[in-house]
Formats: sequence, structure tokens, C-alpha cells
Amino acid sequence: MSKNNDFPFGNVGEMLRGLLIFSAGLYTGIYITQNYSDIPQVDTPQDLYAKFKQWCQDNLRQKQHHNRHRNRNPDDPFDW
Repeated sequence: MSKNNDFPFGNVGEMLRGLLIFSAGLYTGIYITQNYSDIPQVDTPQDLYAKFKQWCQDNLRQKQHHNRHRNRNPDDPFDW
């Protein structure tokens, strides 16, 4: 059973469409980088990962603290 595509070239058309969208995004990114200097630099992947780990640890601690002091009903199977 064939896939119903509106694009006339099938899989090649999908590839060209994806390439066109990727190229437009790449060009836009380069244009913005060259013409707008007030955009801050992004962190390195290692820094982002470290921030993510810290955020997860902080939120997990808060959730554990909240759950520890909550009144629970031991007879209710939906009260986690």
C-alpha cells in the first residue's frame, strides 16, 4: 500500500523538502548571528548537562520533602 503524498516526487520530494527547510533554518541562524550581536552565547553541552542534573536533584529533594510531610491515607490505593 503506497503512502498518499501531496508532493509529486515521493520520497525524493520529502528529502528535498527537508533539505530546503534545513537550509532555510541554517541561513536564518547564520543571518541572525552575524547581524544581531546582543544575542547571548549558549552554554556548552557539558554546562547544560550539569545545570540539568542540579535542577533535577533540587526538584527531587523538594518533592521528597513535600511527600514526607504529607498526610497519607494508607487505605487509598490512589494516594501515592
